[in-house]
Amino acid sequence: MKAPSLGAKSARADRFLPRQIRRPLRLAVCGVRLGLALALAWAVDAPSQTTLLSEGFEGAFPGANGWTVGDLNPTSGTAFWDDVFNTYGSVTAHAGSWKGYCAAIVNGAVHTTAVYTNDMQAFMSKSLNLADYAGVNLDFWYAIPGIETCCDQLRVVADDTNLLWATSAPRTEWALVTLPLNGFLGGPHTLKFEFFSDLSIVAEGAYLDDILVRGSPQPFVSSLGSLTNINYFGYVLDANPLFSNIQAQAVFSLENFTGTNTTSTNVLSFRLINASNGTAHPIYDFGNANTNTSYTYNITNVISLAEATNLQRRPRLQCAGQFYQRRLVSNLRRPDDSGTRLVPGQRAVRIAPLG
Repeated sequence: MKAPSLGAKSARADRFLPRQIRRPLRLAVCGVRLGLALALAWAVDAPSQTTLLSEGFEGAFPGANGWTVGDLNPTSGTAFWDDVFNTYGSVTAHAGSWKGYCAAIVNGAVHTTAVYTNDMQAFMSKSLNLADYAGVNLDFWYAIPGIETCCDQLRVVADDTNLLWATSAPRTEWALVTLPLNGFLGGPHTLKFEFFSDLSIVAEGAYLDDILVRGSPQPFVSSLGSLTNINYFGYVLDANPLFSNIQAQAVFSLENFTGTNTTSTNVLSFRLINASNGTAHPIYDFGNANTNTSYTYNITNVISLAEATNLQRRPRLQCAGQFYQRRLVSNLRRPDDSGTRLVPGQRAVRIAPLG
């Protein structure tokens, strides 16, 4: 039986937030005192991904997420996966305060020393329904401070016989593994993590944390993070006939559910909006004297994605805007002292896969 927890557990959803793709935007505007807003909207892929499994070992393991644990080789006794606290062993949790360890329960009792046993095949397995998805991705973090490199192994298996991934190499720091499960779409399948050891030589063994399985009905899923101002906090430079820069940064993420290495083409579209009345203004493409007649600056992003990749970047993006002073003075009233601001949530910016 599992021993009582050493402390209260709390959910830590922040570990599963996607890393971010950031594209700073530079606008050049003519010198007029205007309150301008960079309008931002996001064409959300609908429907987006569904979380099929999220295991951070912060709740009651194995029962909370319906895991089954056991040992397929009881020759030298039994060793089971279980959750252990931050201070257990030589590796702290990847996030939160708890992590999974391959030999936390030995012969039915809490194993107080972080060393695995001989002749073990400890597993933790869970059934997942992979029907109705175009793609399914598995992410997990692992660490192996010590292992017999010739003969012992951490591995991931589907339906008991399909080896998805394995390693016998020590890893003293946490490492992320991403795997597509597209070969098992269409119904229920069993996902299993195993730690195997032979009849001699033991070490600290393997830890797991932040296991995540997501499914999507479409090949790519993109999502907006934010649009923030980098260097501009007031009015456009007053009565300056030259260009002056406004820099902003758009943040988005993109996940590949195709099951293969591929390329995705996305388009970011920006518009500069008068904050007082919501109207869009002409802009110039950066370094181009021709006005963008659609009042929209489009940036095409061609992004290479490895299989199952949830990509988060901070790439750079530039465009320029120039406003004719006479037109602005005659058609727009001046705003109050709130100055230039960035307004997320307005339908003026789109990023979505093409084709």
